[in-house]
Amino acid sequence: MRIFKKVFLWVYGFMVFMVLPWFLGAIYRGEQSFNVIEQAKYSLDRFGWVDCILGIFSYSIFYSSIILLPYIIIDRFFKAVTIMDPKI
Repeated sequence: MRIFKKVFLWVYGFMVFMVLPWFLGAIYRGEQSFNVIEQAKYSLDRFGWVDCILGIFSYSIFYSSIILLPYIIIDRFFKAVTIMDPKI
């Protein structure tokens, strides 16, 4: 199970490393929308359903990184400390 967690974190980290700067730059320059639904409609009309699904997957990586990256960083640097009182 630990190897699965490590592989998952490496794959997720690579996807975040690729998607996060790309999306932040494109949203800042106005090349794509911050809203998933608007961008999905645009991709569906212009390129088809495969690009629409890929876009939705990329947006899910982008938005999940906002929540998961701080959690992973905190988990890596600050381990939980349990205090066991021998008097109990």
